[in-house]
Amino acid sequence: TGVQTCALPILLFVDLFTPTQKLYASATKPLTMNGIHLLDHGDQAVAKVIVKQLFGVDKTDKAEKEVERIRQAVLDKNYYWYSRYRVVDGYNVFGGRSKLAWFGQSNADVMMREMEIFDIMTENRDKRVWSVARGGDVKILDNNLPPQLEVKTNIPGKLPGGKHVYLGGKEAIDKMKVAEGMQINLFASEEMFPELVNPVQMAVDTNGRLFVSVWPSYPHWNPTEPRRDKIICLPDDDGDGVADRCVTFADELNSVTGFEFWGGGMLVAALPEIWFLKDTDGDDVADVKIRMLQGVCSSDSHHSANAMLIGPDGWLYWSRGIFNVAAMETPTQTVRSGQSGVHRFNPRTFEMEFHFPIGPNPHGDVIDQWGYQFANDGTSGTGSYVNIGKGLGNKQWFQMRVRPVAATGILSSSHFPEKNQGNFLICNTIGFLGVLQHEVKYNGADIRAVEVEPIVVSADPNFRPSDVEVGGDGALYISDWSNAIIGHMQHNMRDPNRDREHGRVYRVTAKDRPLLTPMKLKGKPIDEVCRAFLTKENSVRYRGRLELSGRDTKEVVTAVKAWASKLDITKPDHAQALLECLWVFEEHRVPQHELLKTVYKAAEPRVRAAAIRTLGHWTKDAPEWENTLLAAARDESALVRAEAVKSAVNFGGPAAAEVVFEVANRPLDPELETVLNYARGQLHVDQQLQEMIAAKKPLSKAAMLYSLRNASVDDLMKLPANEVVYEAVLSRPNADRKSTRLNSSH
Repeated sequence: TGVQTCALPILLFVDLFTPTQKLYASATKPLTMNGIHLLDHGDQAVAKVIVKQLFGVDKTDKAEKEVERIRQAVLDKNYYWYSRYRVVDGYNVFGGRSKLAWFGQSNADVMMREMEIFDIMTENRDKRVWSVARGGDVKILDNNLPPQLEVKTNIPGKLPGGKHVYLGGKEAIDKMKVAEGMQINLFASEEMFPELVNPVQMAVDTNGRLFVSVWPSYPHWNPTEPRRDKIICLPDDDGDGVADRCVTFADELNSVTGFEFWGGGMLVAALPEIWFLKDTDGDDVADVKIRMLQGVCSSDSHHSANAMLIGPDGWLYWSRGIFNVAAMETPTQTVRSGQSGVHRFNPRTFEMEFHFPIGPNPHGDVIDQWGYQFANDGTSGTGSYVNIGKGLGNKQWFQMRVRPVAATGILSSSHFPEKNQGNFLICNTIGFLGVLQHEVKYNGADIRAVEVEPIVVSADPNFRPSDVEVGGDGALYISDWSNAIIGHMQHNMRDPNRDREHGRVYRVTAKDRPLLTPMKLKGKPIDEVCRAFLTKENSVRYRGRLELSGRDTKEVVTAVKAWASKLDITKPDHAQALLECLWVFEEHRVPQHELLKTVYKAAEPRVRAAAIRTLGHWTKDAPEWENTLLAAARDESALVRAEAVKSAVNFGGPAAAEVVFEVANRPLDPELETVLNYARGQLHVDQQLQEMIAAKKPLSKAAMLYSLRNASVDDLMKLPANEVVYEAVLSRPNADRKSTRLNSSH
């Protein structure tokens, strides 16, 4: 056995189970971030156990400062080794696209030389580790590296050396056509701030300031160059619509494809991992860095984790495309996924799951003010209303006209006219270079978007809108990748014309309409933060929830309940604010069923629907849920009835089947039928009904009506005989044969 083998005198066995069990029991603060993955001080505690069992000493003879010097040398070496072992963009280094070639030179030819460089740089740093461990040091020169292979561009420009012409940031505005009644100005550019290169995603912090992730190393880091990928903050200190400073929040990152604020800091996709970064001393520079999730995969970097946002349920959503195969270790399981689509991760529980299939390479994911989610594919340009989630797809929700799509958004800002409110936006980067606008329409349980006038379109061939965000001032911000070359497979990974020096952020405003005063929520009292829930802007209310995600749960529950108790559900703005409060509790994982029942009383059906959706998330602690769910099943709104069916699936059992009976007996549309068919399969509704009929159990009015419409002739014949049952039997396709049996039996 394993125990007997370890007991052999020639083997040294280090028992970690018994000592760590004692460590966990005596620790004054958690040693892990989630029950299985150690924090830094947890690593130190376990390391002492290992040292004692390996060497028979309680501590080393080296000073703490010297141990840290060794550790930093090891970390430096490990970074190069890891970047080689888990190389970003592996599908283009080793996989199918590595064989793509131009002028007789493939991606693999170029990348294998870089892998060789990684190996030698790792070896150089390994020598320093041993030198530092002996009390000395060695300067790393990296003067023994083989030369990189020279790559010829397959898309030469007009300038000397085949370079491309780039317009200045302001000059490029002359090539833009903006929607009627709108205007555009340059908010920031590489001319103002050299750090602003290849902007990928934007987000606004809880004080209304714009943050941007930049990716100059695209498609992935070259080990012979500085690590320039970072997240920057662009404050507009004087409120004139132009950034005044560029502050580096976090630098030396690797392929930052997305980020979002949460928990008092931000969650960052720095491939192939998700990190939590936080500034604790107020200098806008991250001084806390915790690896939250590994194995996200980055085999195709530009289709790895992108479009990051926090849902009303508190989960972090991101999209991920083809060629990426993930193996992510959580406290309860290893989640393996090779599917293209939307994934989600709960940063409180570390749960991880696949959410919605769309592909091949999804980019763009938005959630509106009522919690409806719309995912988009970048390659095809198509999008879908997520509806059920749980890994199930859905039909397209708008007519695709352009592709490829880099990002999507929703325009919600009282700075803009009413006709723009809630409109769905699409950033397109080839052919049509601009931001499309769609009006969202509701019809029964169906949601669709219809294209209207674009926000902006440019004749500048280098204009590549990569993201849209409503800023703290209510203006619409558009990041511009600003590159002559776009796309992975069309050009060599190291094509010299992949630009790494340009990037812009533009700002669209409505003419002759007042801007908003940015709400500063960071660190404010909880009841003051809650005032954000009364604003008209989705983004401001969203940032209010983000701010509270970083506060103590007990304090949040007490303060938010007190604030919510003063609101009137009959007022539309109060109803929306109460829904936001409900979502605060959902993010903190603290069910509040009395508040949920209050929110369900709202006049706006989409608010009621959102409340029922949350009810379906609280199945483990939902007293008297049956009455609320049955009321929703009888709701006049198809949107509410659809949510009742989806929530019923989460509860299960006979009461859930009753919800299906109620909804099925009311007017249906294609989207409701999709939901009902899903629920019937998950709940085995027809089987439940058969068993009830066979056992001669009394049927509810809804169950009886459902039976008359859907039960087989054999099951109908088991019901108490009456005229209505006979009519149902005769309405079946095989009525002739069965009616003979009916006549002979009754």
